[in-house]
Amino acid sequence: MASEQVLDRIRNLNMARVSGKRAPHKPLLILVALGAWQRGIRDVPFPLIEATLLPLLKAWAPPTKSRPQPELPYWYMRSDGLWQVHQADQLECKSSGFPTLAALRQSSAAFTADVQEWLDRDDSALLSMAWLILEQHFLPSTYEALLDQCGLDIPLPFSLQPSSVINDPANAGQRYRTAGFRREVLQAYDYRCAVSGFQIWLGGTEIACEAAHVMAHAFGGPDSVDNGLALEPTLHLLFDRGIWSLSDDRRILVSQDFTGSDAGLERIRSLSGQRIRDPKPGQPLLNPEYIRWHREANAGGVFRAPALPW
Repeated sequence: MASEQVLDRIRNLNMARVSGKRAPHKPLLILVALGAWQRGIRDVPFPLIEATLLPLLKAWAPPTKSRPQPELPYWYMRSDGLWQVHQADQLECKSSGFPTLAALRQSSAAFTADVQEWLDRDDSALLSMAWLILEQHFLPSTYEALLDQCGLDIPLPFSLQPSSVINDPANAGQRYRTAGFRREVLQAYDYRCAVSGFQIWLGGTEIACEAAHVMAHAFGGPDSVDNGLALEPTLHLLFDRGIWSLSDDRRILVSQDFTGSDAGLERIRSLSGQRIRDPKPGQPLLNPEYIRWHREANAGGVFRAPALPW
């Protein structure tokens, strides 16, 4: 089926690496193009891609010393069988064979014919493509903000799926494992944020903490207490966005690469060097392997180094 072929191509995107991490340039481009499709734009001018993708790359791609380059996925995703640049062979090129920016800014691109045919034929195609991108390359706490920035107006994964999908035993098992992970992690940390100690109960139910994966589940991180932290929602989101991480001895590292209000800066920067709370006796400490995945570029993590000095 065309649908499975398209999804397989998305699963097997040829991904570049930046600072040792898989660069999300192509996944972001697909989300931006789906947002344009949803607004009725089939042939997407490069200036629109450039204007939308530049801030996305600054926010979501590993930091680099050079300018983000939206032209790279725009040009190179042609080899993945999902994307075509119109009249590509007529664009003026540099000596390297790569088109000049001036030429690209006069060009437009679109999904390949079979992708467009599936999007036209099947109302669920756009959701399937977008959800696969989210689940393969991004963390659940970031989905809503990312979709908004890409101009995509769709429900979050699992929220409005057909009952046949919701009732699939494999998907149900995944949800049960996720629920079990949350319960086990919060119990291990006594339902308190491991950073701030924050805890709120309402009607006998703890409502203020979430269970965060240290090594992201999408990249093979297990649903186990030694890969989990109990965090209040804001600190969970900032952890998933790489604003802070941990040393091997579980002290907080705060990125130099963020700005905010005076109150926000003071709160987060004041955490630098603080040791997080350990789980209750008898529960496993965080596995240093998972901490390093989150912190170190060559391990594929998300921390936006360098860290503030202690």
